[in-house]
Amino acid sequence: MPTTSKKKKKSRKAKKRMRMIRRYTAVLSCILLVVILLTGMTTGWFSNNDVMDVESSSVKDDGLLRVYLKSLNRPIALGMTLDGVFSVDGDAGFRFQRGSEITVACDNGDLLLTCGGMTIDMGSSFTLKRHLPSDGNDTCGIFIHESEKDALFAGDLKLTNENGGIDAILTIQIEDYLLGVVAYEMSNSFPLEALKAQAVAARTYAINAKASAKNRAYDVVDTTQDQVYKGYDPAFTKVEEAVKATEGIVGFANGRYANCYYTASNGGQVATPKQIWGGSGGEYIVMKDDPYDLENPESVVKRAFIPYAPGEGSEIALALSGAISEEVASLGMSDDGKDIRIDRIHSIKLADPDREGSRMYGSMIFEFEASGREIIFTEEATAAEATLSEPANSTADRAPVGWAAELPDASYPLATTSEATPEEPSYTLSEYKKIDKTFTVTLKTYGQAENLLSLSINSTNIEIFDIEETETGFTVSSRRFGHGSGMSQRGAQQMAGKYEKKCMEILEFYYPGADFEKISWQTPALTAIEALPDSVGAARAKPTPRPTQIPLPPLTGNEYYAVVTLETASSSLNVRKDPNTSAPVMGTLSNKDRVIVIEPTADGWFKIKTVELSGFVKGDYIVKE
Repeated sequence: MPTTSKKKKKSRKAKKRMRMIRRYTAVLSCILLVVILLTGMTTGWFSNNDVMDVESSSVKDDGLLRVYLKSLNRPIALGMTLDGVFSVDGDAGFRFQRGSEITVACDNGDLLLTCGGMTIDMGSSFTLKRHLPSDGNDTCGIFIHESEKDALFAGDLKLTNENGGIDAILTIQIEDYLLGVVAYEMSNSFPLEALKAQAVAARTYAINAKASAKNRAYDVVDTTQDQVYKGYDPAFTKVEEAVKATEGIVGFANGRYANCYYTASNGGQVATPKQIWGGSGGEYIVMKDDPYDLENPESVVKRAFIPYAPGEGSEIALALSGAISEEVASLGMSDDGKDIRIDRIHSIKLADPDREGSRMYGSMIFEFEASGREIIFTEEATAAEATLSEPANSTADRAPVGWAAELPDASYPLATTSEATPEEPSYTLSEYKKIDKTFTVTLKTYGQAENLLSLSINSTNIEIFDIEETETGFTVSSRRFGHGSGMSQRGAQQMAGKYEKKCMEILEFYYPGADFEKISWQTPALTAIEALPDSVGAARAKPTPRPTQIPLPPLTGNEYYAVVTLETASSSLNVRKDPNTSAPVMGTLSNKDRVIVIEPTADGWFKIKTVELSGFVKGDYIVKE
């Protein structure tokens, strides 16, 4: 019995220990689960916005970018609406409130600024600087009337008279710049994850261009020379979401900013930078097939169909027949390409890729059968041959005369003493006769075959080609719109849309050797205009006693220049909306102001314009120059 009692006690203790272990295990499991959940929420494991899970970069940058508005084409005048608080060069004496309308125009080597009827000579250059809005409206930018879109340019604008035209350079925060890039380099209609990938690629391009600008006055231009930038449009809400979700994220490779090239469509194969531009670099972009771009129905593709027996006179038939004309002529047939018929193309093959595995092929090889037309001489030709065959009086040998030299295996004695050359005999052509041979002709893919088939897409030779044989012939396809290196925008669209790939998956596919990190921009805050020293324009010339007129633009069509002539210098001439004295006054002109006359109208009125206004004036008060 004592033995049994001890066993029971030991059993109870063992069970007690097991219960305690289970309790501790359950508690630890709960703690671990909470830690995992908190970590997941912090790092974004359970968020669709997985692109945010990147390391912070040690790079320090103010995040500002200088954008040369090259698309304006150096106008002689610019009209602007200031949607915010601005000063000239940070001078409180030259301030503008929200809604100010200004015009800047070239005058010899200077710039004239006109606002509210007052014109000021600003010298050769000045900057419109933004300041912290005090009206509760966060918007602060400029609407440029001559720009392509009615969009906001949210930055400081430096204007310079450059050889009689205005150069405009916008200094803008990179994230604001991207709002005007992603919407036009891609499209607001693209899937959000594709737009995120585009934002990262465009941001990396911009910061890399800034690092490479050196002593240049700007970092990028607003055209396809760098990246298309057209200002901020609040309607592009998905673009704004994509830019904010990826704020500061850029690509790095080998300790430097990566060249995150991107292209509209690679045609189904990513090209390396070396393939397209030569040189070295960009090892983080590899040549690889891109099934996403290839299957996207919106990817650019051109196709040409070549029947087994291409029609006589078609571009490709003439090219092939011309290539074999000498060989056909040696068979006693006409060497005119129009007399050679391509009966059956057996195969078309692509050859000579620029490197192993590439689909940029240098040659297109055709194997085919053909027929020709034999030369048959008429009776006149036989008589002429007999004349030439008579015995000659001279023993000197001479070369065969005229057409006889072209006949195969012809050997003729010297002609009679007549020095006249016999008339070239006439001949006819037989019906087409099949040539018992398979011909092989190689055409250059670029500049020859692609032109004959109208398959060119780009101005450079970078298209990629495919050939598919059908029941009735061959379909030749060319693809690739743009340089084809880096990220394909159509590929990214397909990855994010059909396959629901995330931003980082897209970036890792197209830039497999790059790393992505987040830069925290050190952008200086806007200064309140009230905090500026009250210099009252000490750094600038004072307004002229009489506003200086902005120079007129060049004439077009039947326009001509005229001068306002008034009885007294203090008088003014009304410019009316319509050609009658009861119409609203659009503005006034001073004595000796110059105008452009567009056309005369009824009752002595003239339609005129200046840089600032247009309307109708009485012809009694203007004189043609």
